Amino acid sequence: YRLKIDISGNWERCLQEVKAGNIDLVIAAYKTDARRGFLDYSSEYMVADPLSIFVNQQDKGDYQSTANLQGKRVGLLLGDSFGDQFDLFLKNSASREFVSKGKQNLTKLAHQRIDFMPLGIISGQLQIEKFGFQDQIKLTALTIGTEHFYLALGKHSQLQQHLPFLNQSIKVLKENGQIKALQSCFNQRYLSENNEVNCNVQP
Repeated sequence: YRLKIDISGNWERCLQEVKAGNIDLVIAAYKTDARRGFLDYSSEYMVADPLSIFVNQQDKGDYQSTANLQGKRVGLLLGDSFGDQFDLFLKNSASREFVSKGKQNLTKLAHQRIDFMPLGIISGQLQIEKFGFQDQIKLTALTIGTEHFYLALGKHSQLQQHLPFLNQSIKVLKENGQIKALQSCFNQRYLSENNEVNCNVQP
């Protein structure tokens, strides 16, 4: 198989393209009830993703529970999810503002145009460093759980027949440390100028 990687659109567009049958494979997707309607997930997850809340450095709030987020403005990416339970909390208890790119939300938070952002701790810290917001955005002590990144196939995809093989391959790559090595390398590549770090790690 030849893989064509498309990173041109936002997450919401990506999911809509899968629904429409134009995309076969989604990398690094959380499991949600809504997505199970059009995605079949690998049984093996690739990476565990602990989630937390990021706020402006000037925010002196005491973030010990989700109750401290009631009524605040949250910045979200179109199509984003943080698990069914927290998604429902945000829908019912916060003022949601949506953008198509992560940097837009970080900029809004740095300038106090939103109150908080839920993000994976690792990806959030990487983005803050990448875009130079270390003095304007901070991580709180409030954790909202751990989600997992799965490989997911559109239910229409002819690749469905290979899901058992993909499950076994992910398991092997986790056990032999290759996924961890790739994650570390791509973190460095993300922070580097012009993505010059070579991450051709072979399984």
